[in-house]
Amino acid sequence: MSKINVLDKRLIEEYVAYYPSSELLDDDLKKAQPVVRVTNGITYRFYPKAYINVHKKSIEYLVIQLSAKMLKKNYFDGIQASNIRAIYNDIMDFGIFWVDFNHFLDGLVTDIDICINQNITPKEFQVAQKMIKTTLLPAKEPLVWFPNRENNIGIEFNKRDKATPSIPHMIAYYKGAELLDEKKSLTFYKAYLEPMPAGILNNLFRFEFTIKSSKHFAYLRKKGVLTHDLKTLNDLLSIPSKELYSIAKTGIPLYTRKREVSHSTEGLKPMDIAIRYYIEKLIELGFDTERLVGFIHDIDCPVARSRTKTKVKKIINSFTSVSENSNRLLQRNDNAGHFLSKLGFKI
Repeated sequence: MSKINVLDKRLIEEYVAYYPSSELLDDDLKKAQPVVRVTNGITYRFYPKAYINVHKKSIEYLVIQLSAKMLKKNYFDGIQASNIRAIYNDIMDFGIFWVDFNHFLDGLVTDIDICINQNITPKEFQVAQKMIKTTLLPAKEPLVWFPNRENNIGIEFNKRDKATPSIPHMIAYYKGAELLDEKKSLTFYKAYLEPMPAGILNNLFRFEFTIKSSKHFAYLRKKGVLTHDLKTLNDLLSIPSKELYSIAKTGIPLYTRKREVSHSTEGLKPMDIAIRYYIEKLIELGFDTERLVGFIHDIDCPVARSRTKTKVKKIINSFTSVSENSNRLLQRNDNAGHFLSKLGFKI
C-alpha cells in the first residue's frame, strides 16, 4: 500500500451505512468493502488485505484481480507482456487508485489460470469424457465431475478452494456456449466479440489449469516443468507460452492411470479375422488409432513390434476404407484422442 496512491477513499476507509428506505443510520462503523466495477460484462475488483511478516508487523497490500476480458476485443490473445499495459491503463482510468506501471508489474501473483482453447464437436468431446472416465484412478474418481448442463458440457477436476499441487483444480467447458449464456458472458460477447462464425463458436472449447499458490510454484519447479522464476506479474509474463502449455498438460495425468507395459514376449499370434473383429468392437467403444495399436508396446523385439504395428494398421485400413460407419467412428475417436493428448492425457 505504500506504493499505492488511493484516490477514492472508499477503498480503504471505514464507513457508516445509511438506509434511504427507512431513513435509518447505522451507528456501527463497517470495514471497507471491495470496490467492484462492472462494465459491459467485465468485472473489476480491488480490495486491501494484510499479512504479518517475520518481524510480526502488519503489512498492507492491494489485491487487483486481472482477467483476459479486460483486453476486450483482444480477449482471445490472453494476458501477455505485449498487452498488459492496456489492462493497466484501463484500471487506472477508473480513478480509484494510482500505482506506477513498474510497481504494478512487480506485484506478487497467485491463483493463475492457464487456458488452452481448441475446437472439438460435442460428440467428439463426449468420447473424450468416456476416455477419461475409464482411466481415472479409483482414489481420484470422487474429485472429478462431468457436468452435462442443458447448454454446456464439460469436466471439472477438484474444487478451486480444495486444490493442492498434487490434485490441482482444472475445468473444461464449451467457451462458445458460455459466451452466449445470458447469466455468464453474453453482455461481454455482444459488446466486444460479436459476430463470431457459428462453426467456431459452437465448437470452441476451453481447458483451464489453475496454479494456485507459491507451494504450487515450488511443486512445478521440483517436477522440472517450471524452469523460470514465478513470483511477480512480470515473472509470469516472461514465461514462454510453450512452458505454460507444458505446465497445463501436467494436470490430467495426476488423475488418470498410467498405461501398464508387460515385458512378456510369450503369446499366440492372432488371426487376422479375430483382430479385425475386435478392432471393430473397440472402435465402437471409443478407441482411437493410437489405442488400437497400443498393445505393441508389450512386444520387446523392435522388429516384431514394427511388423505387428504395420499389419494391424493395414487391417484397420482394409475395413475402414469400405465401411463408412467404422471410418466415421474412428475419425471421431482420433479427433478426441488428439484433443486429449494436447492436454497431457497419455494413451
